[in-house]
Amino acid sequence: MSIFQRKDKDQDIELNTKNIALRTVLFVLALAVAVGAFAYGVAGMGHKDAGIYEVEAEPDESLPLYGGEMTLKYRFRGSSNEIRAQLNEVRSVYSAALKRAYIYFDARTAREGWTNLASLNEAPGQDVRLEPEVFAALLDAYELTKRQEGYNLFAGALYSAWLELLYLEEPETMDPLNDAQTRARLERVAAVVNDPGQFNLEIVDKDRCVVRFSYSDAVRDLLAEYELGQTALDLNVLRDAFELRYIAATLEERGWHEGYLTTHTGLALALSGYGEGEYCLYGRVENDAVSALKADSGAGSAFSQVRVFPYYEGEYGFYSVGEGAAEVRRHPYLTTTGAYPGALESSCVLAPDGDVVAARWENLRLNACATATEAETLARASARPIAWIVPGEEKTVHVNAAGEGILKPDADYGFRAANG
Repeated sequence: MSIFQRKDKDQDIELNTKNIALRTVLFVLALAVAVGAFAYGVAGMGHKDAGIYEVEAEPDESLPLYGGEMTLKYRFRGSSNEIRAQLNEVRSVYSAALKRAYIYFDARTAREGWTNLASLNEAPGQDVRLEPEVFAALLDAYELTKRQEGYNLFAGALYSAWLELLYLEEPETMDPLNDAQTRARLERVAAVVNDPGQFNLEIVDKDRCVVRFSYSDAVRDLLAEYELGQTALDLNVLRDAFELRYIAATLEERGWHEGYLTTHTGLALALSGYGEGEYCLYGRVENDAVSALKADSGAGSAFSQVRVFPYYEGEYGFYSVGEGAAEVRRHPYLTTTGAYPGALESSCVLAPDGDVVAARWENLRLNACATATEAETLARASARPIAWIVPGEEKTVHVNAAGEGILKPDADYGFRAANG
């Protein structure tokens, strides 16, 4: 399922399809690399008709997972030979940008020859000179953190602890509602990472992109005791937004404008020369995920969806505990406190200016709200088009003033506006 739908689907030419969960990717890793290498070798063969192709990242045995969470589709024109040449060039540009983004914004693994966020985590109290792209993202994330409105750059330990749980085979048994030890662990981690006094990020030299990151002994001991690695600083729920922003900018700079990017986490971005698609917000009808709302994408726009339910039964990263009114739905869009308010079932934010980081951040703020009323107040104060679905309101979509006439309930599935 995709939050970006093309209006001319009959012209879509797929080179491949992918929606592989993390554990499946890990399980078939060696095979995937081998098959990917073969597919890449034959991708340039044969006749090519004008149309939209999915551009696969080039396989890299040293980074086998770097292309697994993002998709690029691009419109190619011209003769078969011209399209083949264009496809190869776009693949090269896209793959290089995707690889750099994957490494740059990785807070867990430092790599020889690269300076990334993991370099900061591995050198507490030391000056580290970052690449300009990493430095810019770090500053943006730090500014959002200081606002204390649904995002925390220093909550890496909390996200590491929760993600370990979300991707267990049977996470329900270890959920904090069912396991006192897990509950105590998560509460302790959340208390430490949400104390600003435990961390210090200093801009040493802005012109040279030099920063110094340090954290307290309490954080160090916490990471060691719970075996969370050196993950004090982490872009966490904004990482893919920063990656998407970087990759789109690279494609645009190299002259490639007629395509769109999507992530498995609910982000989409249309390049400046592609405005023929629709964004989609999903809701639930009798526990099935269906299209609840659509919006014309618009060239150069971006879109964020957050949902608390899986697209299909058994989707990794989603599960629920409890029943009826006491049911709590777990999902990857964790709040900075570790809470799961559950006030919204799904929500979307459209950024006509293409600011995918702002769209995701604003959506995270909505889903950190304790009540639907609080979320509605926040959404209606926004200048960006926003829509949201409240649990228990059958086939009903709320839309703020900025989204009226732009975000349209999907009548094909029986959805209607809250005031309609």
